[in-house]
Amino acid sequence: MRDGNWWLGVIQSATHPATQDGPHRAHWARFVAAALATARATGELDEREVLVRQANLCLVLARDGRLEEIADTLRPDDAARDCLAYAASISDDPPATDKIEAMRRLRRIRNVMAPAVALVDHVTDDDLRDQLAGWTNVLPGLP
Repeated sequence: MRDGNWWLGVIQSATHPATQDGPHRAHWARFVAAALATARATGELDEREVLVRQANLCLVLARDGRLEEIADTLRPDDAARDCLAYAASISDDPPATDKIEAMRRLRRIRNVMAPAVALVDHVTDDDLRDQLAGWTNVLPGLP
């Protein structure tokens, strides 16, 4: 079993060619998306880390008009839904016992939802777009 640092090294090394101009960038983008999914499925990377990286990968590729390069592996709608589900799962946790834990929980939500909200113009599902748009008002108030 590999540790999370190994996965991060692989993912970070592959993200550069996946997000830059180059002859094989589509292959690199699919590789990064697959590596993130595998690291998440095996539990070797923290879910929050994977969700943020997936949303950011979608965002960079969308900005460059290259989302189709990973459509078979990762879509903005899926990345945004996963982020929303994560935020909901944290909200469903028992109440924090102190202010510091409450602040940490809110930061975890903010850190996952910020890149998801940035995808609002790239998701295709209208309900999902509305949910993300609602978060644009909430995010500035989170620590």
